[in-house]
Amino acid sequence: MKKFITILLVLAVSFSIVKAEGDIPQFKDIDEVPWAKSYVLKSAEIGIVNGYPDSTFRPKRKVTKCESVLIVYNMLKSKNLIDLENQSKLLSKYESVLEKANIPSWKGLREGVAFFLENKVIPEDDLYNFLDNDVHINISRELISNYLGRALNLYLKENVNKIISGYFIDSDKITADYAQYIDLLYRQGIINGDNNKRFNPKDSLTRAEIAKIIVETVNVVEKKNLTDTVQSSNTYTLIINASERKQRKLKLRNEEDGVLKSYLLGDNVRITINGVYASYMDLMSDMTARVVFDDDNKIQKVIAKTAKGKKLTKGGIVSSITVNEETVGIFYRRHFDSEMQFVEAKKTVKLNRNDEQVDFADVKEGDVIEFIYVGDELVRIETKDSEQTLGGVVKKITEADGIKLNIRINGIDKIFSVADNAVITRNGESVELDRIRINDKVKIVCEYDKITSLEANANAIVTTGKLLEIVRAEKDSIVIEPDGKIGDKTTYVVTDDTEIYVDTKSVRLVDLKIGSKVELESDGSRLLKISTLNKLPENESFGKIVEVNQDNREIKVWLQEDELEYIIKVDSDLTIIGYDGGNIAIDKLEKDMKIFVVGTKNGGELTPTRIHILSGNSDS
Repeated sequence: MKKFITILLVLAVSFSIVKAEGDIPQFKDIDEVPWAKSYVLKSAEIGIVNGYPDSTFRPKRKVTKCESVLIVYNMLKSKNLIDLENQSKLLSKYESVLEKANIPSWKGLREGVAFFLENKVIPEDDLYNFLDNDVHINISRELISNYLGRALNLYLKENVNKIISGYFIDSDKITADYAQYIDLLYRQGIINGDNNKRFNPKDSLTRAEIAKIIVETVNVVEKKNLTDTVQSSNTYTLIINASERKQRKLKLRNEEDGVLKSYLLGDNVRITINGVYASYMDLMSDMTARVVFDDDNKIQKVIAKTAKGKKLTKGGIVSSITVNEETVGIFYRRHFDSEMQFVEAKKTVKLNRNDEQVDFADVKEGDVIEFIYVGDELVRIETKDSEQTLGGVVKKITEADGIKLNIRINGIDKIFSVADNAVITRNGESVELDRIRINDKVKIVCEYDKITSLEANANAIVTTGKLLEIVRAEKDSIVIEPDGKIGDKTTYVVTDDTEIYVDTKSVRLVDLKIGSKVELESDGSRLLKISTLNKLPENESFGKIVEVNQDNREIKVWLQEDELEYIIKVDSDLTIIGYDGGNIAIDKLEKDMKIFVVGTKNGGELTPTRIHILSGNSDS
């Protein structure tokens, strides 16, 4: 029976402690401890204390000494506070002690015990009270506080010889050697007593209680910048290009030597900004960061900071909210990727709803919510009704899983889907969604993150210059010399949607005159409109090849403009341009090819300078 109990405990630890960070848990028994709900969810989210395969957390189950030591060790390791390279030496040093005390060989447990023995967190004599004839002994509230306080103070380095608070009315029941570390944890906000100010030091610790103290310890570690003491000492400046966001690319410039290197961030990279959990999409250029690399020089963690005094805003749609006695736990889905996030806030943080200060009881599922940080401090929370009217500029349009609009609103990019029955106008005209362009100014009415009404107005980038070339190819394009940039050449791709006008009359691309002054409107990625005030050239016309005489190097053409035939001499003064924009020779010409001829006429004589080949067949 004793052996069976030990096996069950091994399974409990393996299933409930080791977990990939970032998954949002769902526990069907979490309502048994409403006061601890946010702590349980957070501890599971960060991968320290997790649930069981049957979707339970078992919050009231007692925690054993072995389990609690492993949990504390894993927490320190997750914050990179453990020098892992030294652990193998410590295991060898304390191997005989671990064997003698019959410490189980669970993953990470013996390493943790060896670390705590070396750093005088756990006295050796304590190890012989971890099991009683192979039966695991539960840990008390005062003993876990003693171990955790000693471990935390390896990094806090506070003077704990003097007890300051004296808060608990049952302090006379606390073991004398533990009192200073219980006091330390109380002053750090990690532990507190019951409603009667009792600590109940001899009571066994439950899984709900250890979830709370682990989450509060993580908060202290991050707030005091204790994280990642085992890491690169270099500081980097972040550089992120919008075009590389999809690849999760991050460029780091070493502030010491100026060397710039690029990295691809995996999905499991831990990111904090000003001590607050964040995502890759929250990182911005010019932030500074310390970075943790693994043995393969891949990034494990980014610890970023904004410029001093600069605000960091995060937000999304509220999924659930739990109001505790002193804190509030909020789950929300981010605007840009719908990924679930969690924020814990003190109830003293200012909360506004539609710009009026309200109580946390007024926040409900489906509300739009934003968290505003200065440094690592959450200074304000803003909520709004699910249906709202917003204004901004379209920055990106994606078509994966339905068309989505990335709209920049007050400097923050937010992603919206569009309802099937949404009312859409552009420049005052009713249009389909595919007529919306990047850089359009928009006014939207949305419910949650779905647009029900959209009013767009063109916010085009206007460029003027001289038309140098028209390139007819698989993708037609024009080349211009922008005004004020003599000698510069800029190429624009012309699509089927590009509007082309001469004297306000809609024309074809080939109707434009080389050398004319053009005005281009683009949205930053596409050419929307080409306009010119020059009249249509008199000596340019469409037609077809009637005959090819290679011996005399002559071709006979028919021109649509006057419906006459002309003999053209193919010599060095004539340029013939093929489908791909390159020059071609007379032996590539065929009867009935459609052409566009540019040249001069004098009476019945045609002197062309260019012939553009448009197709191999004529319908005329």
